Amino acid sequence: MVETLADVRGLFNGLTALESIAQSRYNLSDRRRPKLSEKNMEEWPRFKPLILGELPVQHLRRFGLNLQPGPVGFSIPAQKHAFKSHPDSFMSCLPFLTQTVARPTHVGQSPKHTNDGLELIREVRQLDLILLVALLIRPTRQGVYMVKSTYPIDRNKLENRLRKGHLIETQ
Repeated sequence: MVETLADVRGLFNGLTALESIAQSRYNLSDRRRPKLSEKNMEEWPRFKPLILGELPVQHLRRFGLNLQPGPVGFSIPAQKHAFKSHPDSFMSCLPFLTQTVARPTHVGQSPKHTNDGLELIREVRQLDLILLVALLIRPTRQGVYMVKSTYPIDRNKLENRLRKGHLIETQ
């Protein structure tokens, strides 16, 4: 887990190198979505299932969601989806997923997903990063809440969702 500013800087420097490789390999600088397909999967990162921590039910109750405690998992297919949808930012999200689940700065629901999803958001102020982790609201049979996707959002989107009541602050 990342705890100090030095840890964050070290991770960020490593991720910057990975992102520059991804930018050159997938031609991300021209603003077009790169073509990521099953054919070039050998160039994708190696994914493995992740358990990111326990769902912060105390914060979700403040938002009005009464859910049972349980672990949060990030499956290989969901990681591939997030990487394919957001290849330019996926790697910068990875080091902060555990923190986002354990200590989100905001929780809520998108109005598009009130019946099936919830959002955990963490602001990483040192990096000017706002990370969103989208989860399924119903756990698996084993009691695991599954991540659907993860990606950065901008400050305007965060403030708009707070203003509309789709998110609340946890701190």
